[in-house]
Amino acid sequence: MAIIRTKYTKIRTAHSCWGCNRKFDKGTYMYMNVCTDGLLIKSIYWCETCKAYLVLYISSDEEISRGTLKYEDFEGWNKMREFIENDVK
Repeated sequence: MAIIRTKYTKIRTAHSCWGCNRKFDKGTYMYMNVCTDGLLIKSIYWCETCKAYLVLYISSDEEISRGTLKYEDFEGWNKMREFIENDVK
Protein backbone atom coordinates (compact mmCIF):
# COMPACT_ATOMS: atom_id res chain seq x y z
CA MET A 1 0.00 0.00 0.00
CA ALA A 2 1.42 3.38 -1.00
CA ILE A 3 1.19 6.44 1.24
CA ILE A 4 -0.19 9.46 -0.58
CA ARG A 5 -0.07 11.94 2.30
CA THR A 6 0.93 12.07 5.95
CA LYS A 7 -0.39 14.67 8.37
CA TYR A 8 -0.23 15.27 12.13
CA THR A 9 -3.75 16.38 12.97
CA LYS A 10 -6.31 16.92 15.71
CA ILE A 11 -8.97 14.29 15.05
CA ARG A 12 -12.59 15.45 14.74
CA THR A 13 -14.14 12.08 15.55
CA ALA A 14 -12.98 9.10 17.61
CA HIS A 15 -10.48 6.82 15.83
CA SER A 16 -8.52 3.66 16.58
CA CYS A 17 -4.78 3.55 16.11
CA TRP A 18 -3.74 1.17 13.33
CA GLY A 19 -0.63 0.00 15.19
CA CYS A 20 -2.06 -0.77 18.64
CA ASN A 21 -5.83 -0.69 18.06
CA ARG A 22 -6.38 1.62 21.06
CA LYS A 23 -9.31 4.02 20.76
CA PHE A 24 -8.71 7.77 20.92
CA ASP A 25 -11.35 10.43 21.54
CA LYS A 26 -11.98 13.41 19.30
CA GLY A 27 -9.59 16.27 20.00
CA THR A 28 -6.58 13.95 20.30
CA TYR A 29 -3.62 14.59 18.01
CA MET A 30 -2.75 11.63 15.76
CA TYR A 31 -0.77 10.96 12.61
CA MET A 32 -2.99 10.33 9.60
CA ASN A 33 -1.78 8.51 6.51
CA VAL A 34 -3.86 8.56 3.35
CA CYS A 35 -3.01 5.31 1.54
CA THR A 36 -3.89 3.56 -1.68
CA ASP A 37 -3.41 0.14 -3.18
CA GLY A 38 -4.30 1.40 -6.65
CA LEU A 39 -8.05 0.93 -6.31
CA LEU A 40 -8.94 1.77 -2.73
CA ILE A 41 -8.04 4.97 -0.87
CA LYS A 42 -8.27 4.98 2.92
CA SER A 43 -7.07 6.91 5.93
CA ILE A 44 -5.08 5.16 8.64
CA TYR A 45 -4.48 6.80 12.01
CA TRP A 46 -1.42 6.28 14.24
CA CYS A 47 -0.94 7.34 17.87
CA GLU A 48 2.33 9.00 18.86
CA THR A 49 3.60 5.81 20.51
CA CYS A 50 3.09 3.67 17.42
CA LYS A 51 4.50 6.33 15.09
CA ALA A 52 7.70 6.51 17.17
CA TYR A 53 7.90 2.70 17.30
CA LEU A 54 7.48 2.55 13.51
CA VAL A 55 10.27 5.02 12.86
CA LEU A 56 12.73 3.21 15.15
CA TYR A 57 11.99 -0.47 14.58
CA ILE A 58 10.04 -1.13 11.38
CA SER A 59 11.46 -0.96 7.86
CA SER A 60 9.57 1.18 5.37
CA ASP A 61 8.64 -1.74 3.11
CA GLU A 62 6.97 -3.84 5.83
CA GLU A 63 3.19 -4.22 5.78
CA ILE A 64 1.57 -3.66 9.18
CA SER A 65 -1.74 -5.28 10.10
CA ARG A 66 -4.10 -3.60 12.55
CA GLY A 67 -2.89 -3.95 16.14
CA THR A 68 0.31 -5.86 15.37
CA LEU A 69 2.81 -3.33 16.77
CA LYS A 70 1.38 -3.71 20.25
CA TYR A 71 0.74 -7.44 20.20
CA GLU A 72 3.86 -8.75 18.44
CA ASP A 73 6.32 -6.91 20.71
CA PHE A 74 4.30 -5.85 23.74
CA GLU A 75 7.33 -5.32 25.97
CA GLY A 76 9.14 -3.07 23.47
CA TRP A 77 5.96 -1.26 22.49
CA ASN A 78 5.01 -0.70 26.15
CA LYS A 79 8.45 0.77 26.94
CA MET A 80 7.97 3.17 24.03
CA ARG A 81 4.45 4.03 25.27
CA GLU A 82 5.72 4.77 28.78
CA PHE A 83 8.49 6.99 27.38
CA ILE A 84 6.24 8.90 24.95
CA GLU A 85 3.23 9.33 27.23
CA ASN A 86 5.27 10.33 30.27
CA ASP A 87 7.32 12.73 28.14
CA VAL A 88 4.16 14.38 26.76
CA LYS A 89 2.55 14.97 30.16
